[in-house]
Amino acid sequence: MNTKLFFLLLIFIHGFAAYGQTKLKKDTATVNAINSESRTLAASDSAKAIHLATQAREIASEIKYRKGEANALKYIGNGILWERDVWRNAGLLSQSLKVFESAGDDIGISNMLNNIGAIYLNQGADDKHWSIFLNPCRSRKNSGDTLRMYSALTNVGSIYHNKRDPAALNYLLKAVPLVEGRR
Repeated sequence: MNTKLFFLLLIFIHGFAAYGQTKLKKDTATVNAINSESRTLAASDSAKAIHLATQAREIASEIKYRKGEANALKYIGNGILWERDVWRNAGLLSQSLKVFESAGDDIGISNMLNNIGAIYLNQGADDKHWSIFLNPCRSRKNSGDTLRMYSALTNVGSIYHNKRDPAALNYLLKAVPLVEGRR
């Protein structure tokens, strides 16, 4: 073996070993950064987004960062949704909801309820989406999260609209002041 090839191989092996020894810092900032990257990649590279969110979930679980873990579950679900597995996504969002509930994160809870309800609405699962949208409206109102409140109201309006029920207009009109207040 000639000397140049030997040194090239040695440099390659050394670089590969050094790369493999790089470890992520295990803190909330790392979890948030990985989750953010996962969210950004969900539509363009769902496999990588799922991998990153899974990594964020593992770190968050290890350091007991419940909100980071819940968001990671949500982003795993988002990646899966881009792969067209709606019901698996709903299962992950339900897991995320439970973690947000255990952390007492009202905005996270509202977000998951709206996302899960939207899946049931889009899939025509009438028996499921009523309880998701109607019962938790009070918790959304209590959290002061106008984004989630008007999302829930428009989703309920959509349910009634799909049933050709004039009550749809009442819910949509209740959402208008909330939308206007966000400008």
